[in-house]
Amino acid sequence: MKLILVVIAVLLLPAALVAGDYKGLFGTSKSRVIEPVSVVFQPLDADRKTPLDEVHVSCYRKGASNACSELKTSSPGKVTVMLTVPRLVTRSHLFELSSEPLVTLETELDMVFIHVDYEQKHQRYDIAELLGMQSGPTRIELVPKSRD
Repeated sequence: MKLILVVIAVLLLPAALVAGDYKGLFGTSKSRVIEPVSVVFQPLDADRKTPLDEVHVSCYRKGASNACSELKTSSPGKVTVMLTVPRLVTRSHLFELSSEPLVTLETELDMVFIHVDYEQKHQRYDIAELLGMQSGPTRIELVPKSRD
């Protein structure tokens, strides 16, 4: 009978410790983490609705003139932009309990889409909006420059 109690105690104690840590009973810590986020854009000719190659992106926000970087992709007609988003992460000893975007004073990002033969397209996005755009390419229409 004592052997069964010892075996049960040996099995339940680690399970109780893990469950208690998951619930944060033994303390949690919060830290600020910079997370890279990539967003894909599909530039289109505004008149013909055809994909455009050789489109570049410049991003800026208050206090940062270069707020994103353009990634090289093998997908023609698509531009991938990498930006960083601060997150507040809550951790216990064994688990990451939560992760949420850190609210900062400057949450807007200005983007300029640049092509030699097209007018520059200026777009302003909220960071939360960009996080929601990660599921697929976002279409951006560029107007051709007038040939005058």
